[in-house]
Amino acid sequence: MGDELIARYRILLARLLFEREAAGGELAEDEESRFVALLDEVWWQLDPAEQALIDHELSESKPLEIREEIHRVDCEVPEGGSALPRRAA
Repeated sequence: MGDELIARYRILLARLLFEREAAGGELAEDEESRFVALLDEVWWQLDPAEQALIDHELSESKPLEIREEIHRVDCEVPEGGSALPRRAA
């Protein structure tokens, strides 16, 4: 079960980072809070060694290993616009 929890944590964190980036660098407080609550729930289900593994990965700034493809759609960006060319589907 530990591997499943680690994978779940990685997926949630990747989704949070992706959603934040897709929203222009900042999510609405309620959306961010939802992700944080889910991350916190999974975090406390991990044992100390699993938490240390995640901490180590994050401190090393390694890309998170996830097996789930994040679905994106292309957006129309007017010339000179600041919108991102892709967003979460």
